[in-house]
Amino acid sequence: MLIGGTLGILFVTLLRRVMVEDADLPFPESVAASEIHKAGQQAAKAAKILFANMGFGAFMYLMERSRLQSSNTFR
Repeated sequence: MLIGGTLGILFVTLLRRVMVEDADLPFPESVAASEIHKAGQQAAKAAKILFANMGFGAFMYLMERSRLQSSNTFR
């Protein structure tokens, strides 16, 4: 964990100038952090949609599987 934290700090210091477009802002690091947070929120919405669709697919698969098994028991 210590190595990950150290690497994170090193990458943030190296990429800070790349991430911040307007260096004249009063707190450019906080603006960059808020943009990263916004992107993370959009990814969370996409993940919810993905998992909902995966659940629906699993439900449909189980329904089809149970229908096939019930039709095989009467033969």
